[in-house]
Amino acid sequence: MNKILKIVVLGLLLSGNAYAEEIILTCNSSLYKYVDDGTDVKYYSSNKKRDKGKWHEWPTVELKDDNKDFFISIEGSEVIKDGYKITHKGKKIVNTNGIAKNFKTTINFKAKSRSSKGIWNGKKYSVKEKCKV
Repeated sequence: MNKILKIVVLGLLLSGNAYAEEIILTCNSSLYKYVDDGTDVKYYSSNKKRDKGKWHEWPTVELKDDNKDFFISIEGSEVIKDGYKITHKGKKIVNTNGIAKNFKTTINFKAKSRSSKGIWNGKKYSVKEKCKV
């Protein structure tokens, strides 16, 4: 009996945390990924044309190794994480395609939606779209 108890306890110790969840949303021009490994939640993005399947942490408040190829500068960026919903607000981001100012983008992984508004290259924009899993 003692031997069986030791085996069960050892098995539980070695099994670790098996909980993990991953959701990938396919939106118009980008893919978004939600990853919960049981201890931390991370979000990623991949532009369908530019990134060619490569993922980078999203949203970001600073230039990093995984985004320096397309972001030139980031100012006044804020990230709001709320479970399956993430919002990125910012004053100004300059990337290789143009300049975004006073923007807000929200990805909702449960509602399978993306909304974004702000100023892109001097023109107001507003987008609301349903995405696919």
